[in-house]
Amino acid sequence: MRTYKLHVLRHGLTDTNISGIFYGSTDIPLHPEGRAELSALLENYSYPYAEMVFSSPLIRATETARILYPDTEIIELDGLRELSFGTYEGKSMSELSGDEQFSGFIAGKNDSLPNGVESPLDFYSRSVDAFISIVNMMMTSGVFSAAVITHTGVIGNVLSGMAYPKAPPYEWNPSPGFGYTIVADPSLFLREPVFEVIDIIPKLIPEDELY
Repeated sequence: MRTYKLHVLRHGLTDTNISGIFYGSTDIPLHPEGRAELSALLENYSYPYAEMVFSSPLIRATETARILYPDTEIIELDGLRELSFGTYEGKSMSELSGDEQFSGFIAGKNDSLPNGVESPLDFYSRSVDAFISIVNMMMTSGVFSAAVITHTGVIGNVLSGMAYPKAPPYEWNPSPGFGYTIVADPSLFLREPVFEVIDIIPKLIPEDELY
């Protein structure tokens, strides 16, 4: 029986990645440097083929999807968007260093959530539901390879909870434009929705194949 491959990629570099400001649900574009980095990656690295492309609806993800997979229709899924930081949006780590609620939030305490901050449990549930829906769409459509362009938080959530080998969320932290290929075995997935991480992507193109 054929398996289903999902190529899960982090979006390109944004201004917030450079400045260290929290922007989860805020819709910001790629930084010019991020677009340039993605173009350079395409010249020197090989991205896996995808019959379908799924993306967070946030512009930094859809921009990345259009750069990496320009000839494939992009399907936006709200469940792939980044965690909402609520009142922390637009603030830096240094601004929040003395905030007790923020410290509780970072420690994973739901009772420390301020206004507008999405609970870790809700975030996890919608992230997992999005990936389950992607596999279901692939099965229904007869598609065996798909790219998923999303955010660090979503990647860490899904892979820590659904993937083997087991690792905590912070260990699933790819650089912008990088990610993992995960595989779902349909007979197993229908009983228990789990993935196997089989590769890190993209792959560096050998020097003798560049020209």
